[in-house]
Amino acid sequence: MEYRVSFLLWFGNTVAFHAVSIGIIWALLSRFPSLNGWNFREMIFLYALGLLARGVYTTFFFPILRIPHAVRQGTFDRYLIRPLNPLFQILLQGTATSLNDMIVGLVVFSQAIRVVEISWSLPLIAFLVAVVIGAGLIQAAVSLLVACASFWIVKVSGLTWTVQQIQNELVRYPISIYGKGVQLILTVALPVAFTTYYPTTTILGKSDGSLLPAQQLGLLTPLVGVVWFGLAYLVWKKGVNRYQGTGS
Repeated sequence: MEYRVSFLLWFGNTVAFHAVSIGIIWALLSRFPSLNGWNFREMIFLYALGLLARGVYTTFFFPILRIPHAVRQGTFDRYLIRPLNPLFQILLQGTATSLNDMIVGLVVFSQAIRVVEISWSLPLIAFLVAVVIGAGLIQAAVSLLVACASFWIVKVSGLTWTVQQIQNELVRYPISIYGKGVQLILTVALPVAFTTYYPTTTILGKSDGSLLPAQQLGLLTPLVGVVWFGLAYLVWKKGVNRYQGTGS
């Protein structure tokens, strides 16, 4: 909060961005009764769940995006000479704007659960918390894997932008509207479908004829998050051992 005007501007930008995104969904479903069986209320729940997952990612793991810049500029060396885990040092460098998505996500989700019919229970609430954490870990793992590529090819801005677009855009809609190839990519190669689509079908009890058993896969979101982040961390350790500086 040291630079309050900057914080408020960034927060206002976040609110406006998601308001427009929700407006697009509303406009789309105002013309059509449903999107492959998904109505507006269910779509908002899916969107809100994705916002919470992104909130976990941006609040605790957002500094991962700085790794490629540090490698390219040669400033990554400073993390290696301190008696602390390099990744832990990087994650401690949070930003004042990283709470935006979490705050907006909580507000949107609080409204989303009011418009969908869900019989809440303690096990379901516990599952929801585990899903949000697991989905956040999936996003963090994907970002860390992309960042680790900088240890081999140095400049990864194009790859970073592409992956971010996939994480931010494709998962706002049920993946069942895409072709089988895309569904497999978003499930196996880049498992971002576990951050929104699969857990939403589990919580809402939906079945929309997707390629894979969505409700059952949604139960695996926490496990997928832990496994993928563990794999990303192994790649990180390999990349750090390979790092030799860029000569800057």
